[in-house]
Amino acid sequence: MDFKRRALIGLASVSLAQPFLASAQVAPSVRRIGFLEGSSRAVVARGLEAFEQELRDLGYTEGKNLIIEWQFANGRYEDLDHLAVELVRKRVEVIVTPTTQATLAAQKATKEIPIVMFSVGDPVGSGLVPSLARPGGNITGVSNLVTGLGMKQFDLLRKTLPKMKRLALLVDPDSPPHALWRMPIEVAAQAAGIQTLVLNSRTRDDIERGFLKIQRDGANALMIAHHAFFYRHRDQIGALALKHKVPAMCAIRDYVEAGALMSYGPSDDGFLRVAASYVDRILKGAKPGDLPVVQPASFDLAVNVKTARLLGLAIPQEILSTASKVIE
Repeated sequence: MDFKRRALIGLASVSLAQPFLASAQVAPSVRRIGFLEGSSRAVVARGLEAFEQELRDLGYTEGKNLIIEWQFANGRYEDLDHLAVELVRKRVEVIVTPTTQATLAAQKATKEIPIVMFSVGDPVGSGLVPSLARPGGNITGVSNLVTGLGMKQFDLLRKTLPKMKRLALLVDPDSPPHALWRMPIEVAAQAAGIQTLVLNSRTRDDIERGFLKIQRDGANALMIAHHAFFYRHRDQIGALALKHKVPAMCAIRDYVEAGALMSYGPSDDGFLRVAASYVDRILKGAKPGDLPVVQPASFDLAVNVKTARLLGLAIPQEILSTASKVIE
């Protein structure tokens, strides 16, 4: 084959290849993130759907230009450490962690991969970041530690139960944020002549025993501290509250849908919107240490009117008129 013919064949080969090269160059790159969750997919399904929707709104679609490596501990929180290591092994670009325990596991697994946390109680006290304004390092996201949240919940409960004399508080004794949450409630309750009954709970059996104590000691109402463990057992808590006819106040609407009377707390949508936007910004080059840890700006009030009727309670109109969600 002479030189001229070889040159023509070479040009033809390059020409045929160019459309494929151009197509490869304009094809969107596929990003890979990890999601580390202590519960099962079923327990947190609503939150996951909302998170994925936020990502779609930002232009990311799983299976097209985004791969999400899902890791669920299914309630075995001792598995979080090795699940976090597995995400690092898969070379994800960002790890999303919805709880303090998951964030601590991710922190142990990597100091390089960015971590976006949300719904974490006290990231400074937990040693995740040195400060909210300047987190530094590879961790940022959203903290749900809201000053005065417990007092607002207490005030709503008092308006609904003006004759309340004894109030039960469901807490995890090992959680520092729970101590911060309950302290002002106990002070305000004492000033109002209301006795408080602290229910320290770490297991399902502890929760069962707590409700028996409520019944035995005659508590008029229950306030539930925000906790991943309690959330995972919200159906049990809601059923027990109805069984023992105890009006229950909590921070998340899902408890109310399970039978609790009321919830007042940060909007889940706000958490998820910030988490998704931080993932997007980091994938586009932002450093997590430069993104401040934010606190919720919007709050939701939900009321279960059906539960109120079963308990023989009348919800004040001023509460109903400001509720984000009323369950009939």
